[in-house]
Order: sequence, then structure tokens, then C-alpha cells
Amino acid sequence: MTRQGWLWEGLLWVLAGVTFALASTLPRTAETRFDPSSRATGAYRVMTWNVGISLDSGSGPLRAEHLDAVAATLAAAGPDLCFLQEVEGPGQARDLLRALGSGWSSMLSEPHDGRHVLALVRRPRARRMSELDHVSGTLGVRVRTDAGHRIAAVGVHADAFSSQLRNRVLGSVVDALQDQATPLRFLLGDFNLDMDLDKRRDLFTDDQHRDVETYNFVAAALQDAARDGGSTAEPDRRLDYIFVSDDVTVLQAGPWPGRRQPGMDHDPVLADLRLP
Repeated sequence: MTRQGWLWEGLLWVLAGVTFALASTLPRTAETRFDPSSRATGAYRVMTWNVGISLDSGSGPLRAEHLDAVAATLAAAGPDLCFLQEVEGPGQARDLLRALGSGWSSMLSEPHDGRHVLALVRRPRARRMSELDHVSGTLGVRVRTDAGHRIAAVGVHADAFSSQLRNRVLGSVVDALQDQATPLRFLLGDFNLDMDLDKRRDLFTDDQHRDVETYNFVAAALQDAARDGGSTAEPDRRLDYIFVSDDVTVLQAGPWPGRRQPGMDHDPVLADLRLP
């Protein structure tokens, strides 16, 4: 690494430490919950949900007996764009599409630890972002809405145990999004990243400073739409995020509690957006 590189890395670590110190002393803001029935005219709705299970006996992908409940949640939420993490495979994706009915298109990531990220897009045209095919646990799509907006969006399921892998994947995704010609960029998913800034969450991390640095890197490029939404996963952790371009107006955003099925440990997280 060059001397300039070392200086930049040192500066990032200092900034991460300052952010951590300041945030841990700030008073908690009131947590916001998403109300799917409150939708402004013309709002573009996005959603992310880890639909896998986590039990004492181990974790696993979306269960077949939960498909109808997941489809019902999607129908009630009515997102224009949704990323689901921990879908079992192509067969399960087809079953979910059948349960949803007509009006949806879908794309499925390559498998990562035997599980997939599934993108669901309502009606408008969409195609795959091949630039991210080599980054495991991610799925990039390009969407053109009925109103003519062009969106580059990536769904992520980051590593649960390695801050280094989280840093590598999220850094690659942000770089890929920054290279897109469209000004509208979204990053959604289960980042497995919770900095525990308010010292209240039960969290495992092998490198808290690196996780803070990773969050800061993403937040420097995109706005954290649901930053005041509070915890999204058990036990009282914020692991699921929606980041959007700075010129997008966030109308409402946050987790939607009460939609989990037995064994699930994540809430769906949604945001209503006003596109420029």
C-alpha cells in the first residue's frame, strides 16, 4: 500500500471512531414503523425481507409451508420492487410467483451457501446487472418504471459472521452502483451489520470498527432511508437496510412487524419513495 493509501486508511479509522463515539452519546429517536396502508399517490415502494428461518437447531431457507404467508404479505404490501433473501432455489421461486399471480417479473441470484436472493418487480421492464454476478450473495437489476425512471438496484445478503466479508461485498456493490449511468441507485437487503451504537442490542461482531467503517462507506454514497426504524431482527438488532440516492425523497420507511412466520427472525422493511 502507498503512503497515501495508509493515510487514507488511517483517516477512515479515525472518522469511524468519531462516528461511533458521537452516535453512542446521542439520545435515541422515536422508532418509526412502516404503515403499508398509508401510501401517497405516485409513491414508489421498495421492500426487503430475509424469509429464512433461524432455530436452535440451525438456520435454513424459506420453508415451503410459509410460501402462502409470504405471498400474502407481498400482496398486502404491494411493493414495486422487492428483494427476498434466503429463497431455496428456482423451484421455490416459481412456486412463489404462482402464489402471487400475474403482474410480476422475477430474477434469481446464483446460489450462496445453498440459498438465493430473489428480485420481484411489479410490471415494469427489468434486466439483470451482470457486473455483480461474481459477487456472492448479491443480485443487481436495472428497472425502467412506467413513468420512465431508470433505476439500478441491488439486493444483498451479507455474511453473518465475518466483518471482512461484509466490508468486501458491500464495498463491491457500492462501487458497481456508482459506475451505473442512471442517477437512481438503490441498495437493499440483510447486511448482517449492526454497530450497536446505542449499546442496547445483543450483537455478535468480530470487528466492530470495521463494521462502522463499512456502514460509513455506504452512507457516504447513499442515504439510509429507514435509519430511525429501529430493530429489524431478533434479538433486537438492526440488520436490514434500504439505501437510496440522495435526490430521492423518503416519504416513509421502516420495518413492518407482525409478518414473521414460525422460525423467522427478520421483519420485512419497506420504504415509500418520491422519485425525482
